[in-house]
Amino acid sequence: MPMCKLSIKMIVNRGSLSIKIKKDGEEPVYESRISASDEFAVEIDESGTYTVEVTGKGAKGSVSFTVESDDAQSEDTVETEDTAETEDTIETAVALSEYYQEEYSNPIDAYFLPRIENASCEAERRQMQDTYRGVWKTEFENVMAWMQDKCVYQEDKDNLLLFEESVDSLIETTYTVWMVTDYELPPGSDGRKSWGNGTRSAWNQKEGEIYRDVSMKLVDDTYIFMERDYSLELYE
Repeated sequence: MPMCKLSIKMIVNRGSLSIKIKKDGEEPVYESRISASDEFAVEIDESGTYTVEVTGKGAKGSVSFTVESDDAQSEDTVETEDTAETEDTIETAVALSEYYQEEYSNPIDAYFLPRIENASCEAERRQMQDTYRGVWKTEFENVMAWMQDKCVYQEDKDNLLLFEESVDSLIETTYTVWMVTDYELPPGSDGRKSWGNGTRSAWNQKEGEIYRDVSMKLVDDTYIFMERDYSLELYE
């Protein structure tokens, strides 16, 4: 059965923290009490849902974990703080790569959308939105090349070129409509459209979603997404 790595970072500011990792309906795969900050990794099955249970008694600290597999990466952080007289339990379900594929249906959304939604600052969100658009644009171009290779007749290839041009036209028209903020002002007048770094990046995400929607309607089970490390991709 394919395995993946659950990397855990525990920071203990006071007291001690206990951690238990278990798969639904099975015995724990890892249990330990931590009294000093530590980092470690646990190998777990790539499929299924695991629960990370953190307990702290008279403790203050945090636990962050990252699930790493060939298909997806997810990261989460939980914090705990309580008094010496009480004991609290924090549970968080770790959904692995199969979950991401079911939710997003493709590896690009599985990587970028959680990071856009949970970005630590606006600058990070904008960079993710800009890169999301660039990654989907290049993936769309790869889908078009894949479709061209499938075509036997020139007429079909010509139709694909026309289709690609229609997607460009759709993006341009959608942009024109999306940017209008005041329909009471005549076209071409100042103030009818808004523009800024945040607006630009938000549009880039919308454009990426158009490339995604078109691409996902064309591909089938034989299509293989481009192999690349999304963390190294950078677009503006």
